[in-house]
Amino acid sequence: MLEFFRKNLFLYNALLLLYCVILRLVGFVKTIPVSPDSNLFSTLLADFFGGSQSILANLFSIVIILVNAFQINRLVNLNRITPNSSLFPGLFYILISSMALEFQGWHHIHLANSFVILVLLEVFQQTRNERLLIRTFNVGFLAGAGSLFFVPYVLLLPLGIAGMINVRTFKRMDYFRVALGFISPYLILISLLFYSGQLELMWSGHFQNSFSLFDFNEVTWQQYLIGGIFLVGVILVVFNMGALTLKSNIHTRRKMNTLLVFLLVFTAIIPLMADAGVDCFLMIAVPFGIFLGALFLRMDKQWAEILHFLLLALALAFQWILA
Repeated sequence: MLEFFRKNLFLYNALLLLYCVILRLVGFVKTIPVSPDSNLFSTLLADFFGGSQSILANLFSIVIILVNAFQINRLVNLNRITPNSSLFPGLFYILISSMALEFQGWHHIHLANSFVILVLLEVFQQTRNERLLIRTFNVGFLAGAGSLFFVPYVLLLPLGIAGMINVRTFKRMDYFRVALGFISPYLILISLLFYSGQLELMWSGHFQNSFSLFDFNEVTWQQYLIGGIFLVGVILVVFNMGALTLKSNIHTRRKMNTLLVFLLVFTAIIPLMADAGVDCFLMIAVPFGIFLGALFLRMDKQWAEILHFLLLALALAFQWILA
């Protein structure tokens, strides 16, 4: 199966749609464990869809995940993160984002992950030293917009700054530009809430109850197993960074180090999440999918097929049998 995705051909992009539908079909059939929406925008969107498990919500999730997969492949190929152009990063992003039953239906982190990809695109484009002023502002703006859908993504601001420092010379005025970009979405939201007389929702409907130390939901053995698989995968990525960056130029190494920082920081903050559950691992889906794609490209083809089949079978088992 993986052979279809080893080359970045337009025709094979259509197979990503089929792959995504297969992995997310369960959302149309089974009842999904609902994760509480902790912020205003996520709650409004869930209400608009008629609930997080409605047909419209499931269709929207498929569209978002598929668009994110296309964007991830574009990010990797534009910046030569992997030596060969392929569809693997987007493929494994879809697999990771659909691994558990809790990841199905509408989940606000799927949409918030779109902003993670856009921040990375803006950061990595700055190695060309073109349109630096607007790109610096865009990093802040996208980080702020992403945090409107998922509050912990306020971390996209320091992560975006760290990424820009890593790929280019970062000047003192750039801090002001990126901060201005970050607060812009919040100023717009505050203005709208003030105009409608609902300013108190800024705290009660958005920031309140977003963070809490070791505040885990009731965890089942299946969720422990899924979390363990993700953590083992992160450890494997860390130990294989030397091999992944071998023979890469300095710009590619810096970009991969930036991706690793995103992966480790998002993994580390999971214990700080309020009502933390297995769905919090969706935060690492973007960098983890890219690294898994890179690792599978380096594997022997036969071993890659076997391991991918096992992961796919495990995902379907978590969805249909072990849930």
